[in-house]
Amino acid sequence: MLIEIFYDGETDKKTPELAEDIRYRYGAKVEVRLIDTSEEPVPPKYGIINPPVVVLGGDRIIKIEGPNSLENIVTKAIF
Repeated sequence: MLIEIFYDGETDKKTPELAEDIRYRYGAKVEVRLIDTSEEPVPPKYGIINPPVVVLGGDRIIKIEGPNSLENIVTKAIF
């Protein structure tokens, strides 16, 4: 499953660590793309998003509400 995580690298230092944890924990079950919106624009197909946001499978956009939120979103999406 493709998981795209959009975050603002200028203010958010924890999301990259959480993304690495997800890569380690779920391995081949997920393809994690970490996108720093302060360096790279959001693809037009997603419209306007306010990071931190996770996009599941290229179409389901979910706002990340806290450190445990990302883990919960990914766990529910996989299982």
